[in-house]
Amino acid sequence: MNKKLLISLLLLSSNIWAGSFEGNYFGVDLSYMEADDIGKEYNLNGTWNLWKQDIKPKGAGLGLNIGHNWIINNQYLVGLEFNYKKYFARDRVNQYAVDDGRICTGNPVQCRFDSKVNQSASLIGKLGYLLNDNAVIYGLGGYTTIDLERRIYDGWDQQRWIQHNKWQDGWTLGIGGEYIFKDNLSLKAEYRYTDLGKYNFYTPAYQGQIEKQKYDQDEISIGLNYYF
Repeated sequence: MNKKLLISLLLLSSNIWAGSFEGNYFGVDLSYMEADDIGKEYNLNGTWNLWKQDIKPKGAGLGLNIGHNWIINNQYLVGLEFNYKKYFARDRVNQYAVDDGRICTGNPVQCRFDSKVNQSASLIGKLGYLLNDNAVIYGLGGYTTIDLERRIYDGWDQQRWIQHNKWQDGWTLGIGGEYIFKDNLSLKAEYRYTDLGKYNFYTPAYQGQIEKQKYDQDEISIGLNYYF
């Protein structure tokens, strides 16, 4: 084979498979999350009445993201990303008493709690190390807000579900890895821990109670990014 033709083919092949993490990108991902929305019930005078609800939503998520990376000294990656996720996760439990393990039941069912995770939006920063031209590992962290739908069945005063919707703010931290496998198309995998802190809401049952919920979640995801 002609040497010039061989060199041309090699260069063409390298261009087909070459990629760069630098610049703008957008992507999609599929995730699985497990959350703890742990609550305690307090009387209006501020004392805990020893009733608790261990709500644990879990399920899948679909995400979209857009961002920009900078490569420093051909070795380090600094990035900024915005992402949105739609979740399909919920759980429903009965309250229980921590002193003797009694479960709150009745007909109709009383003390029934339901948490549904609807969607989230995050603005995160990334700091990574390039293993080679096609592979990078990184840490991530930043601001996140999650749309949570909490419901409690009031079986005493109103005999109905009482709903509380809240975009709850918090922070997220995680690690990830990404590999460019063709052109500017990459495959990524991430783990994130998210903490939204506490949220309190009122229920009229028993002439008024305060439910104090603390939310955090673990999430793993895989996805595709396209650099342009």
